Amino acid sequence: MVQIEPSKTGEPTVRLGRRSLVSRYAPRREAERFIGERLTGTSPGTVVILGEVLGYLSSALHDAYPGASVVAVYLSSETVSHRVDNTSLQQHAIWHPEHQLPFNRFLEAELSEHQIDRLEVLEWQPATEAFPELAERLRGTIRAVVRRLTAGVVTAAYFGPRWFRNAFFNYLSIERYAHLRVPRGATIAIAASGPSLERYLPELAAYQGRLVLGALPSAVSALVQAGIRPEFVVHTDGGEYAAEHLAPLRGHDVPIVMPWIAGRGIHRLGLPVAPFSQGGIVEHTVCELNDRPVPAVPANGTVAGSALELALLFRPQAIVFIGLDLCTEDLALHVRPHAFEHYYQRGVTRLRPYLTTQFTVAEPLSRVGRRARRSSALETYADWFSGRLQTCATPVYRVPRSATVLSGFTAEFESLTELPTLPTLSTHSGMVESVGADRATIIPAPGSRERTRRVRTALQSLHHSLSELPRAAVSLAGRRVARIEELEASPARRALQLAHYLDPHAVNRVLGSNRESVAEYEPELRALLADTEDHLKRVERRIR
Repeated sequence: MVQIEPSKTGEPTVRLGRRSLVSRYAPRREAERFIGERLTGTSPGTVVILGEVLGYLSSALHDAYPGASVVAVYLSSETVSHRVDNTSLQQHAIWHPEHQLPFNRFLEAELSEHQIDRLEVLEWQPATEAFPELAERLRGTIRAVVRRLTAGVVTAAYFGPRWFRNAFFNYLSIERYAHLRVPRGATIAIAASGPSLERYLPELAAYQGRLVLGALPSAVSALVQAGIRPEFVVHTDGGEYAAEHLAPLRGHDVPIVMPWIAGRGIHRLGLPVAPFSQGGIVEHTVCELNDRPVPAVPANGTVAGSALELALLFRPQAIVFIGLDLCTEDLALHVRPHAFEHYYQRGVTRLRPYLTTQFTVAEPLSRVGRRARRSSALETYADWFSGRLQTCATPVYRVPRSATVLSGFTAEFESLTELPTLPTLSTHSGMVESVGADRATIIPAPGSRERTRRVRTALQSLHHSLSELPRAAVSLAGRRVARIEELEASPARRALQLAHYLDPHAVNRVLGSNRESVAEYEPELRALLADTEDHLKRVERRIR
């Protein structure tokens, strides 16, 4: 139990047993010295303080960097009510063990990708050493959230321009939409593409028609070869080769559930599309063009995560992931067969056999256990799943257990027969031709000319937003904005959201700035404006 006592200067201090958590002499000067030493030469936009005690560090940070956002993480709820009186602290985000939100959800609400470029994490060791287990758990959560947000910025910087184009060209090319019908209370199984899926294909075949089977794109080849057709496939990859995974479904009306920004080419396969939105100005614009509302699914960086969020929208009795390994099995990177396997095969020679190719890919990955490996991307996905599963009210199971441990699953089993939510195994097997059609209503898209007209109108509206950006710079002067969403509904917000697709790092610099004059904003804002205008014009030129 902590004890609050006066220090030599009369300011409150904290003791836990014989351990002092702040200076017993001059705690405020101690905090000022710590902030000065740790942040010298930096210009932080957001600072996370792990192990805040009484608010001295937050107060010193505010005095030294008045424009910075502070996320104060207390390791003892008893000290929060005794924090030093400083009205500026009312603007700071505070978490403590008795907070109404779990720490991961709190941190995700307070941090965004726009803050990553100027984020600092400070740790007050007297407090973290006093509460070592809690500190280590929170430290791991901070690493996981920062890693995920950093990956999001890197992904956006690479795929942003392609997402921008995909959204409009997907709308122009999609000829048929699908409206999924999943019975409330059904069990939804999601086939992932981990190596273990191969062992469970016979069991999945026996369960066809007894549960609602969804799949990730990279699992499609293995499912179809085993005589299993999923009832829907969740597709989020924005890459140009992404649709190659779906080629085995050609000729079958299996709905492809995808955001507008996903990779193009679905129309060439003749497959119906059930669109959803991951947010962002371009997707919002395309949603307004559509005749039917589409569900909103938050982006999380992994198609398996999107599949989970979509499955939860149907309010199922339970969700079962099959083959969600998030690691290799020895040298096996994924289930076989796999749509991209032929790319590996092309490089096979007498002096470079297939297993050598697999080893070259797998060997740099970090080890998980004795025979498994995983990439940093898979580690990021695992972080997200562990956090999200802990907030799911719906039972979520995994078959089988994996070397990548995920906390939050209701249970993990080695066989589908162990699942309490599934019926007894039937003897049914073989390709089910009617399941997809039974679960979806197919709706034709508006005519080609009408779609083109709507897109042209939408692009003109986006052009108008960009033309307002220089004048809207006045609304940004002297402000530090952590998120685009914090801007008022103005042309500045729409224009920066557009520019974020093309250069997220530049947008982050603008939003994270502490500049006092409009003139200092102008160079970056005008450069962003010019680049975004050029991209819009290139999209317009490609529309017939």
